[in-house]
Amino acid sequence: MMRFGDALSADWVASTVVKPLLRILASLHATSIIHRDIKPENLLLDARGSLKLADFGLSIDQREEIPFLRAGTLDYMAPERMHDRLHADP
Repeated sequence: MMRFGDALSADWVASTVVKPLLRILASLHATSIIHRDIKPENLLLDARGSLKLADFGLSIDQREEIPFLRAGTLDYMAPERMHDRLHADP
């Protein structure tokens, strides 16, 4: 981990967490899977430093289920999901 004082470097977070997470989510969404509980506790790094997404207990297949029900951890939930909307207002 690249740290400056007590903070993680932005470059480390971008290359080790954000970019791989976006790839994982794109792959899931391409197969109609929605995780619905993305939070730090569900982001794991293996021994090689590769990001893994964990806890698919709240995930759904959009082809089989419409994602209207509120699901996930409130502190990390998108505001539109808290109000049972599919999309944010423009």
